[in-house]
Amino acid sequence: MTENEIFWGFATIIILGVGAQWVAKRLNIPPLLLLLPAGLIAGDVLGLVQPEELLGDMLFPAVTAMVGLLLFQAGLSLRVSELPREARRPVVRLVIVGGTVTFFAATGIVALALEVPHEVAWVMGAILVVSGPTVVGPLLKIVRPHDPVGPILNWESTTLDPIGAVLGVVVLNVVVSSGRGDDAALLDMTFRVGLGVVVGLVAATLLIAVLHFFLVTDDMEPSVALLFAVAAFTVAEVLLSESGLVATVVLGLAIANQPFFATKRIDGFGETLDVLIIGTLFLLLGAMVSISALIDYLIPILIIVAVLVLLVRPLAVALAMLRTRMPWRERAMIAWVDPRGIVAAATATQFSAVLATYGFDSDMVLPVAFGVVFGTGLIYGLTAKFVATRLGVAQPDPT
Repeated sequence: MTENEIFWGFATIIILGVGAQWVAKRLNIPPLLLLLPAGLIAGDVLGLVQPEELLGDMLFPAVTAMVGLLLFQAGLSLRVSELPREARRPVVRLVIVGGTVTFFAATGIVALALEVPHEVAWVMGAILVVSGPTVVGPLLKIVRPHDPVGPILNWESTTLDPIGAVLGVVVLNVVVSSGRGDDAALLDMTFRVGLGVVVGLVAATLLIAVLHFFLVTDDMEPSVALLFAVAAFTVAEVLLSESGLVATVVLGLAIANQPFFATKRIDGFGETLDVLIIGTLFLLLGAMVSISALIDYLIPILIIVAVLVLLVRPLAVALAMLRTRMPWRERAMIAWVDPRGIVAAATATQFSAVLATYGFDSDMVLPVAFGVVFGTGLIYGLTAKFVATRLGVAQPDPT
């Protein structure tokens, strides 16, 4: 690429990434609905953003690192004291039971709708498990559901993101490696999650000590927090891939719930950074998808989205909420919010390349994943407010 093309590429990412979110705010719609089309137009139509040429070997590591920072910021919002007691059990069950149901159901519908080998279907099922705070958070700001619906959905999406990413890596490794059984896969996943938890807690301990004993000035606190988030992500990620995402969530969660200092100043550092990272990620990843591929797989995408929204999510929530005291209106609202987000798009991009390297036909992975991300975002983004109002679980609009 020429120097001017590089300038235009970076400028397009910032202008469209931030501009799409600005317009979405004015229209009161989820930013995802404008960011993905902006990425498609910037990449496939106009050719202004060519991610592989623009970033080269830095592309996938940079994408994963930016996702890690988003999860750190999301973790900072997870305060146990703000999660109602009656919501804690549903969150755990949604992550474990709901995530498991979604994984197996998504694998089955991908295999049937796309007629792909079962190995590729398992990988796609793992990709489609994750939701994510980058899409759920903006949607909740629009819907404004009563407690405990909002906290439950926020906790579920934030904790399921890194777990789903780890699950995807484990499934991918099982698929491309011969002679590995279920025990090895379970052990692999345990190691990745465990390493991320340990690194995150160590980083949180050090950061708490630094801030509690006033070793930095007030104006440096956000930057130092960012330093620790990057360090925790890098250490864990270098040791075991995808464990860096777990480390950043654990770090944010530990800092949010410690009693030694106020986190208000740290919370604020992510507002501008979040907008830049979300815009950059969606523009980069959207530019890697071709419109013709989306059209080729349009029917399977519509089938997968319809089944995930109308059957899989309600079933997962119903099973997860068994023997809980959650009223049916709140259960129904939770069952109608499960958009896919940036982690699904990022893992699909990486996994597609790995599968192709090992001889699997993975041409459908990227366009189908992006189609599901956009399709679920479109359905929930345009209907969640109406559903919440009809169910009587939405707060009045602020004046």
